[in-house]
Amino acid sequence: MNLFEKIWSMVKGKANDAVDASIDPGTMMRQGVREMQDAIREYEKALTEARTQRNLIQNQFNAAQKDAGEWDHVAEVAVSKGQDDNAREALLRSDVAHQNVDRFKSARDNMNAQISKLESNLNELKNRKDQVATEATLLEARTKAADASIAINATVSGVGDNNFGEMMDIARKKADEKEARAQALSETSTSSGDDLKAKVLGSAAITQNSRVDDRLAQLKLRQQQQAQAAASGDAGSPVMGMVAGAAVGAMAANAFASDDSHDSDAGGDGGGD
Repeated sequence: MNLFEKIWSMVKGKANDAVDASIDPGTMMRQGVREMQDAIREYEKALTEARTQRNLIQNQFNAAQKDAGEWDHVAEVAVSKGQDDNAREALLRSDVAHQNVDRFKSARDNMNAQISKLESNLNELKNRKDQVATEATLLEARTKAADASIAINATVSGVGDNNFGEMMDIARKKADEKEARAQALSETSTSSGDDLKAKVLGSAAITQNSRVDDRLAQLKLRQQQQAQAAASGDAGSPVMGMVAGAAVGAMAANAFASDDSHDSDAGGDGGGD
């Protein structure tokens, strides 16, 4: 085998493989049903033609029988009248008519046999066609089920355990990232709130501590003045007591005014922040 013959053989083999792969059992069976239906129509046409010919032969057979019977009667009448020549002629014609009857009878019988064979073949072909049609329906259903199974298996094999595990890992990673981002945003919001609270409360605490320190200094000053007044011996004088009390009261008023001013400043700072 030369090179070209090998190449041609390979091409034919590939073509046959492609044809075999493209063959659908249901399609093949449906084509078989169509071919059988065509054959049935041809049989029916042949059967109709055979019956037509049989009927024609039957009509000729009946005419030949009638003709033979009539010539037999003519021969009998001629013999009864002593007309031998006429009787002889009638018998000749009667003999031809009887021969025609035999020929038409044989042709009719042969045609009936052919008709019976055609009818038998036609009935068998119809039954076979029905069986093939039923088988085609079943094969088509089986083919569709097999194709669906192949498609499903191909899809499942395409999504193997490794691919599925990889997809799950990616999904888990994305979920972890989203949860971590949500937690970070929550912590940022809480931290901002805590800073604001610390800023506001811290300013209030500083203001309060400053007021306490002022009051403490005022108390110390008042006690120091009282002690000095007692030591100088002027504490029993009503005038000096009133002066000392007025001075202490003025100092206390100034201290409270200073406290109110600090509170106002703290409030303003807080509002400004």
